[in-house]
Amino acid sequence: MRRGGDSVTETRAGTGAAPPVGARPGARTGDDVQLAGGELSEALEELRVATEDLQEHEALLGQAGAEVAAQMQRYRTLFDFAPDGYLVTGETGVIEEANLAITRMLRSRHRDLIGKPLVVYFVPADRRRLMRLLRAAVAEPVPHEESLELQPRSGPPIPVSCRVGAEPDEGRIQIRWLLHDVTRRRDDERRLEEALHREQEAAARLRDLDAIKNAFLLAVSHDLRGPVTAIVALARMLAEDAAMPEERRSRTASSIAANAALVERVQRNLIDLDRLARHAVVLEAGEVDVAALVAARVAAADTLDRPVSAHVETAHAMLDAAVVERILDNLLSNAAHHTPARTPVEVSARSEPGGVVVSVADHGQGVPEMLRRAIFEPFGVAIPGGGGAPSAGVGIGLHLVARFAAMHGGRAWVEDTPGGGATFRVLLRELS
Repeated sequence: MRRGGDSVTETRAGTGAAPPVGARPGARTGDDVQLAGGELSEALEELRVATEDLQEHEALLGQAGAEVAAQMQRYRTLFDFAPDGYLVTGETGVIEEANLAITRMLRSRHRDLIGKPLVVYFVPADRRRLMRLLRAAVAEPVPHEESLELQPRSGPPIPVSCRVGAEPDEGRIQIRWLLHDVTRRRDDERRLEEALHREQEAAARLRDLDAIKNAFLLAVSHDLRGPVTAIVALARMLAEDAAMPEERRSRTASSIAANAALVERVQRNLIDLDRLARHAVVLEAGEVDVAALVAARVAAADTLDRPVSAHVETAHAMLDAAVVERILDNLLSNAAHHTPARTPVEVSARSEPGGVVVSVADHGQGVPEMLRRAIFEPFGVAIPGGGGAPSAGVGIGLHLVARFAAMHGGRAWVEDTPGGGATFRVLLRELS
């Protein structure tokens, strides 16, 4: 339809504008190009956004990969440099991974361990237990632990605490083994046991020493009570009886002197024992006239009414004169207190290669065989006295004789006297 010379082409709803006059069929118009350009821009924008997302995802993936790699590196560092042995095996117990600590424990190279059965690196006695431990780990995914012994390629077995656990890995089970060397712990336990044993021994010695102390105090009290009581009573008698006959007064004074000498002897023995305990006795070598020394000690000895004879077959020897005097004094006192009245006592001395043997023989009841070693120990033995009854006392005189003999490189012992009694002999080596 034409109106006013203009022509208008009618179109139906939903149809596009008529193509311009002279346009080729199928050619796009400007609107089509504009629409296509907009769609392309939108697609490019979407592609740019997607590219940015992809780049961001790739960055995150790279960061995650780096973290995984760092974690793996930390794991390998911990695995390789852990102080304990660490192994990974399959269900059959064949070694797949091994750290440096286990190679050092087994004294083997890493490549020599991989592919080998773990069981061959344990002592034969523990291999059955190891296989039971492996089966238990496969059957029950909880940690299991045993005390076993590794057998290195060289050297003694190594006690280890073997802790094992299983975990799935890509459809299979991996067995992880942690082997802790307990050698030091065992050494510590052994040292602890030894320390405990020493402590128990020390406690037992303290109990023994306490018993010895009590026996010592009782014996000293007994040894000193008699002479002190006698001294006090005799002195009172002298003081109160002015008309006492001279002969009786003389006997009383002699008794006082004898009891005082006994107290002094006990005191000297105690002092000697203390000096020995403190290692305060130092021998002084000198040329000793043995015959003169024996004669002097016999004359000074308080043997009551027991006759004493001396027979010396040696002239001079390099000894400590003071110590030899103490030996003779204690042997003579022992003879006087363990033999009946008026029983003879014989002292002798003879040369031995490199030394001298001094002997004091009595004719009392002798010393039973079972006591011949014990009588040289302090405080421990009561032997028959002069009247046959046990003689209680400090019991250190013979002990000091043995100690002084040992300081001279010799010894002390007792034998039977022919015809009955005891003969105490002391070997003294000459001092240089």
